[in-house]
Amino acid sequence: MKILRYLRRFIGSLILLVLVAAAVTFAVSNRTMVTFSLWPLPIEVSFQLGATVLAALALGLLAGTGLMAVSRLKSRRQARSSERRVASLEKVAHDASTSLPMPAAAAPEPGTRRALGGQ
Repeated sequence: MKILRYLRRFIGSLILLVLVAAAVTFAVSNRTMVTFSLWPLPIEVSFQLGATVLAALALGLLAGTGLMAVSRLKSRRQARSSERRVASLEKVAHDASTSLPMPAAAAPEPGTRRALGGQ
């Protein structure tokens, strides 16, 4: 199991390294300046094309991660609530099983015989 965990971590690191190398290569290859302007405002900003594209991808990744985290909050809250409820019910069941006396086995009255088949 430990070997699989290390192998998964190694493969993940290798994939991340390849993606970072591709991003750096893309940013260095695309040094053309692009100008951004906000139409109603007299603001103009110039950035390199590669850095702009990578920044947009990073912002999209952060926004998607944030939305996923928010959507998972409800599920986590329900899971915690269910775990607390199960724990309290298990405690009640345990307390009830230890506090009640065990029922005695019902013995037939002397002189009566029971046969199979209800006779």
